[in-house]
Amino acid sequence: MGDRAGVRSTKALEEVRAALIEFIDAARGSLAAAETELQRTGQWLNQDRPAHWKSELRRREDAVLAAKLEIERKRLIKAPDPASVVLEQRELRRAVDRRDSAATRKRNTELWVGRFDRQALLTKTSTHKLGEALNSTLPRGIAALERMITTLESYTQIRSRFQPPEAVTDDRASELKEREA
Repeated sequence: MGDRAGVRSTKALEEVRAALIEFIDAARGSLAAAETELQRTGQWLNQDRPAHWKSELRRREDAVLAAKLEIERKRLIKAPDPASVVLEQRELRRAVDRRDSAATRKRNTELWVGRFDRQALLTKTSTHKLGEALNSTLPRGIAALERMITTLESYTQIRSRFQPPEAVTDDRASELKEREA
């Protein structure tokens, strides 16, 4: 085994360092975007949707009541022939269906709030380790790479000072060995 390390360049380490820095920036951006999206969706699901379906249910219940009143109004009209309420009954069935649909959507929203909150917590927990790595582990790795690069550059400078100028390249060293033989 030779007593020298064959270090000629630190370019590969510098490329790894640059790639790590680029990865950290991209991953931090992605984590921040995911966190923002979780918060936005949570707010929409916890605040906007329940309020929307509560008011929508109230509006649709009012429509059912209005349809019932219209049927009663027609039945009370005094005329020689009783008024037909077929159209009003059809409208009442539609209003009841719309009200039931709103009630179902309101219940489903309440169910999804709990499910979403649990999943959001699991997601935040699972991405916490990545965030930790991006903020501490990987920067320490980059610092270690920088120290390695500095040390290896110092080594190559010391080595080149103690070698004769013609022995610096491999081709020249091979040529000198051939002459000696």
